[in-house]
Amino acid sequence: MPSLRDIRSHIRSVTGISQVIHAMEAVSSVTAHRMQERLDNSIAYTDSAWRMLGLLASLDDPDVTSSLAPETSGAGDRTCLLLVTSSRGMTGGQDQSVIRVALEYAQGLADGVEFHTIGSQGHSALLHRGLPVAADWSQLSSHVQMDEIAPISTYMLRGYRDRAFAQVAIAYTQYRDGARLKPTVRRLLPLDVARTPRLRQFYFEPDAATLVDTLLPRVLQSAVHLAVLEAFSAENVARAVAMRSAGTNAQELVEHLRLNYNKTRQQTITAEMNEVSSALSLENGS
Repeated sequence: MPSLRDIRSHIRSVTGISQVIHAMEAVSSVTAHRMQERLDNSIAYTDSAWRMLGLLASLDDPDVTSSLAPETSGAGDRTCLLLVTSSRGMTGGQDQSVIRVALEYAQGLADGVEFHTIGSQGHSALLHRGLPVAADWSQLSSHVQMDEIAPISTYMLRGYRDRAFAQVAIAYTQYRDGARLKPTVRRLLPLDVARTPRLRQFYFEPDAATLVDTLLPRVLQSAVHLAVLEAFSAENVARAVAMRSAGTNAQELVEHLRLNYNKTRQQTITAEMNEVSSALSLENGS
């Protein structure tokens, strides 16, 4: 049976950990709340830009088609996949969920995948499984700006246009305000125009192909930026939830330890009283 000193020490330790957990929960909640306005603005911009590009892509224009969906051959059958996870962990099962979704997606591709990562959790998981990572962009923070995404989107688009990749996709945790966290893989290129309504007859100035060449890099950059913002927001939400659960468990453990402390203290007092009574009885008997 542990001594009263040991139990008191354990209570102090768990109480200290609980205070740290509550502080982490507060920081994550505030960060997620602050990111929500940026996320809402990015969603509005990116969805509109993507819809505009889809309308242009629906044109029966060979120049537009060749720009958006160049023919691939040889090494061009591969897929460039960007995996976005957290760097600090402590997000419950969120990171493992998006890693699992990304690996399942990669297994369904017969022609190979070139992995890129944002976040040390995903980077370490891929290396642990013996999967090479072409580039790691884990230096990006939750304050990531659009221009910081440019090297990633530029590499993706150049590889797609140079026929190094047949597809470009991103695996991340999707998060919209009020919605559940959803690990997902989104294909960015080639552009899916199957559900895009056909345009009526329009005249474009400059021509549609030039517009597509101008829009595509910006739209791709904004799509990657939005996915990264969603992933970082989801990370903070998941960490706040995980810390709240850990804080509840710590509080329950403290209550259990205090109950044990009181029981042990009562048993100690009872044993001491019995010893005193026995000693008095022996004294009176002598």
